[in-house]
Amino acid sequence: MTTQRLYMRLIHFVSCAVCLTTIALSQPDFTAHVTANELSVSFPIDDASEFSYWKWNLPETRNNGIEYQFTAKIESGNIGYEFGYYHFKFNNAEPGSGNFSSLIKSGQTSIFRVANGSGERINEGKVVTRIENGTLIITFNGSESLNRILSLKPKDLRVTVRIPNRHVVKQYVTIIYH
Repeated sequence: MTTQRLYMRLIHFVSCAVCLTTIALSQPDFTAHVTANELSVSFPIDDASEFSYWKWNLPETRNNGIEYQFTAKIESGNIGYEFGYYHFKFNNAEPGSGNFSSLIKSGQTSIFRVANGSGERINEGKVVTRIENGTLIITFNGSESLNRILSLKPKDLRVTVRIPNRHVVKQYVTIIYH
């Protein structure tokens, strides 16, 4: 095989690999719904099918850093909550790969009380993730403090999406009350 042909095959292979590992939100059509003291936020994902290919614990991610993040922050006054899905790359973590569901299983859900610019992880309430039709849905319920904030009917919340090798997306989403 000639050097030029080998070079062309290498370029083709690299471009295919980039296509497989390029991960993006399909559109910024996030939604937020409140029903019966439960807050659900939807994150449309480009390729959340069982045949998708995602990678985590990448060599370029710093140890103990957030690699993936799908979160929502709701506030009223100077207090609020940030909740959602986080995948941290812990020290010496082995690289992983699989479909989107495997990625979600490899991380954690957390709730933080945010006040005056700082956050504290809390064990109040419950955060659940599920995948439906290419959308990651994160639900937060069971928190008296959240219920108090929701009773004030804030008009929006802020979603944050962090995916390796992409810009971090931060966007305000109007909350729909049912």
